[in-house]
Amino acid sequence: MPIFSRIASTVALCVLLFNACVPPTKKAETPTSVDLSNPDVQKMLTFQNDQNLDSLKSYFSHPSSLLRLMAVNAFASFQDKSVGDSIVLKLKDSNFEVRAAAAYVLGQLGDSTHLPALISAFAGQDSININNQYNANVLEAIGKIGGIREADLLSSVETYRTTDTLLLTGQIKALYRFGLRNIIPQNGVKLSLKYLENPEVDREVKLMCAHYLARTRDIKLDDEAASITKIIANTQDVDIKMALALSLGKCKTQDCKEVLASLVFGNDDYRIRANAVRALTAFLPDQGIADTILTLTTDKDPHVALTAADAVLKIKTPGLISSFWRADSIVENPMIKAKLLQAIMNNQSLFLTVSKEGIKILRYKEKIRLLTLL
Repeated sequence: MPIFSRIASTVALCVLLFNACVPPTKKAETPTSVDLSNPDVQKMLTFQNDQNLDSLKSYFSHPSSLLRLMAVNAFASFQDKSVGDSIVLKLKDSNFEVRAAAAYVLGQLGDSTHLPALISAFAGQDSININNQYNANVLEAIGKIGGIREADLLSSVETYRTTDTLLLTGQIKALYRFGLRNIIPQNGVKLSLKYLENPEVDREVKLMCAHYLARTRDIKLDDEAASITKIIANTQDVDIKMALALSLGKCKTQDCKEVLASLVFGNDDYRIRANAVRALTAFLPDQGIADTILTLTTDKDPHVALTAADAVLKIKTPGLISSFWRADSIVENPMIKAKLLQAIMNNQSLFLTVSKEGIKILRYKEKIRLLTLL
C-alpha cells in the first residue's frame, strides 16, 4: 500500500475509533428473513451450491434486499478476491444487514488492499446507534486484514462503554484475529485483562478475551500470572476457566506451575483439568512435570488420561523409559497404551533396533484391539 494511503488510513482509523460518539438511536431497518419456498431464494441457494459466482454477483444490485444479502453472504465461503471491489460498494448499501454482511466478507477475503475502505466505513457518526453489528463486523474484519499499526490503535481504544457490547465484541474479536496471525499489539494483554476483571463487561466479551490470551502463540504472560490466577479463582464460568488454564502455559513461573497442578488435581471439571494438562507441556523437559503427566495417563477420567497420553508424546527424556513402561503396564485403555508405546519408541536408543521392532509389534496389537472394541 502506498505510504500516503497508509498514513491516511491510520489517521482515519485513529479518528474514528477514538472520537466515535453514540448519537440518538432510531428504529432499525426491518430484518430480512429467508423463505425456502420462495423460488428466488431457491435459485440463489442453487447458485451458491454450484459456485456460480457470476450469477451471484448479478444480484448485488437486485431490488430485493434479501437477495442482495444472500448474494453477498455467499462470497464469505468462496474467498474470491476478484469480487472485493464489488463487495466494497455494498458497504454503502441501503440495507443495514447487507452492509454488515459486506464488512464480514471483506474480512474473509483476506485482501489488505481493502483496509482503507473498511476503516472509512466504520460508522462513527451513523444515525443508527454506533453499537451495532455492522461496526462490530468492520472491527473484526480489520483484525483479519490489518497490520501492527491497526492492531496497536485498536487495542488502545478505551472509549467504548461496558454497555456497548457489540463494539467491545468487535474490538476483542479483532484482537483475536490479529493474534491468530501472530500480530501482537502492545496493549492487547492489558485490555483483555481489564475486560476480564470488570464485572460489568458482557460474558461473551470476557470469553473472547480469555481465548485471546490462550491462543495467541507468542505472547508472554509471566507478569500477568497473578492477575490470571485471581480471575480463575473468582470466576465460576467453566468456559472462561478452561481458556485461562490454557493461557497459563505462557507463564514460565513457578507460581504458574503450582496453579496448573492445583487445577489438574483439585478441580472436578474434566475440561479444565485437560486444558491444565495441555498447558503443563510448556514446562517440559522439567522432570517433575514429566512425572506428573505420566501419572495422569492412569487418571480415572478418560478425557484427562487421553490428554495426558498426547502430552507424553512431547516428552523427550530417555531416562524416563522405565516410568513409561510402568505406566504402560497399569493402563488398560488400548488407545493410551498405543501412545505410551509410541513415546517409549521415541525415547529408545537408535541402536536398539530389536527393541524398536518389538515395540512396533505391541503398538500394532493395541491398535487391533482398539478396533475390535469400536
